[in-house]
Order: sequence, then structure tokens, then C-alpha cells
Amino acid sequence: MKNKKLLWILGGITVFACSICMIGMAVAFMSLPTDMEVVGDKYLTAVQNQDYAEAVRWTHPVSNMTEDVLAEFFAGMNITDWSFTSYNVDGATATLDGNIVVNGAERPVHLFLYYAEEDWWVVSITVSP
Repeated sequence: MKNKKLLWILGGITVFACSICMIGMAVAFMSLPTDMEVVGDKYLTAVQNQDYAEAVRWTHPVSNMTEDVLAEFFAGMNITDWSFTSYNVDGATATLDGNIVVNGAERPVHLFLYYAEEDWWVVSITVSP
């Protein structure tokens, strides 16, 4: 009888410990940036630095983004900061939404990404007025 009680106690402790570990791992995983956020950051850093060759490196060829297209799109935009507030993944496509500071004013930004060749690629960007 004493052995059964001990087994129940040890089993309960084991289940509790495993639950705590799983919750801890889930919290740690959710706090890490996703690959698509890293790509979005690298893309916008390149644009901020007006390094459009580097920005093109993070775009998927289907986007038809070239250095000239990006230079024209971002002409007159002084980007100083950005943050992503939400993302949505649907298979091989994803969206990153957030805010970008352009010429001192915060504006909504939307990046559309595509997963191919084991990486995320920017396909389009929208900066709202």
C-alpha cells in the first residue's frame, strides 16, 4: 500500500515537472524572432542604409524588384525605425505587419513574404501614408 502511494506521488511530481518544462519551452520559443522577422529586419536595414543591392538580395525573383525600382520607391523616405507587431503564415506565404518611421512620422508597413529554397523572401512592401 505504501509503495502505491509513493508511486502516485512520484508520478504526480513527474507530470508537474514535465508540464513546467513544456510551458517554459513554449514561452522561450514564442519570444524568439521568427525567420521571416529576421528577413524583414535585414531587408529594411538595407533600405534604411540605401543599400538597394543588399535589399534586392532579400527579395524573391518573382517580385521583379531591382535596385532602381527600390531607389525610386523609397526616394525621399528617411527611414529611422520600424517594428513588426504581427505576422501571419499561410503555407509558403506570410505577412509581416507593423510600423515604420518615415521622415519623422510613424506609418503602417506591410511586407508580403514567400518561403522557397529553405528561406523566406520579401515579395512586396506597402508603406501606408
